[in-house]
Amino acid sequence: MSSRTRMMSRLVSRCSNGLTLGGASHASRAAGWVSLTLIAALTFPAVSRSDDAEELFQRFRFFQGNWKIEVEIEGKKSTETARCIGTVGNCNIWFGEQATSIHGFDPKTKSWRSVVHFKDGSRMERVIAKSPPASIVAGTQLAFSDTTLHPDGRKTYATVAFTCLGPDGFREVTTRKDQDGKQLPTVTSIVRRVKSR
Repeated sequence: MSSRTRMMSRLVSRCSNGLTLGGASHASRAAGWVSLTLIAALTFPAVSRSDDAEELFQRFRFFQGNWKIEVEIEGKKSTETARCIGTVGNCNIWFGEQATSIHGFDPKTKSWRSVVHFKDGSRMERVIAKSPPASIVAGTQLAFSDTTLHPDGRKTYATVAFTCLGPDGFREVTTRKDQDGKQLPTVTSIVRRVKSR
């Protein structure tokens, strides 16, 4: 087993076990939740053949890099950073301040899937509402559905409206509700690429 393969195995294992690095406030959890919903462009849809995995991976290499995320919840603003890397197996891993996620091709469903593990032990799965266009350019709009399972057994549901702002940014508006249908605060985020100097 190569050192790169061993590294990936460790990363996937950490994602599978969740990153339970301590408690966090409600606002911190919400901001963390939103930082990982910003992986929208990494969680693309069903495709017809497994060899499309490479094509999808190459298309979404765009999202690899460093990002600055501006989050607004109920008028309160915060800023965090994230990093996305491409890895063996044609998958991407997103490292946020509150969560880590992995995105790759699922040969069973013939789709590009993602799973997110949060610092508080929660786990989220994401699906795309419809197939995206051939490329993501300024003005492209997409819709996602998220389901988050919390350590105490609760569930949170969300719809995410994604808009591409150009080659180095995107906006997301996340509408959330709890398992009883109660609306939770809407989260708006602007994500911009941080370019190396």
